[in-house]
Amino acid sequence: MTGAFKGSNESSLVCTDTSIIVEINYGYRDMHVDATGGRTTTPGLTCIDLGKDGTWHKVWTNTQISIPSLVTRMSLPNGLISTYTKPAGPGTTDPWYFAAVDYRTGQVAWKQLAGTGLLYDHNCAGSYVGANGALSVGVNGGIVAMMDAS
Repeated sequence: MTGAFKGSNESSLVCTDTSIIVEINYGYRDMHVDATGGRTTTPGLTCIDLGKDGTWHKVWTNTQISIPSLVTRMSLPNGLISTYTKPAGPGTTDPWYFAAVDYRTGQVAWKQLAGTGLLYDHNCAGSYVGANGALSVGVNGGIVAMMDAS
């Protein structure tokens, strides 16, 4: 498949009262093949808004981050879309990152390395925010979590 047909989002929609955030998960079929050896999935995250006239329009698209299969979350109070990303490479390296995308602009606000290799692949897991504010993801090697130092 090429171009316009590289789309898949399974259960990865984030909705507000007037927006839908759609993440692209195309290319993640097998954790031992599609997100190893420096490979990753088709990048993409898009925000679509409902206009006052009842029509939908694209606000922004981020084609820089790849989100293989996580169920992404969003915080309305701080306007950050929290996700777990895996870029291509470098080389055959497989780094996994916690990342936050600004809901207003689609730009990556921050990212933090969670770990490298197959044990950090989440293999279709959800993300969770605990009562202490920690963002966690179940991965092949257990659970990875991060939170503000404050």
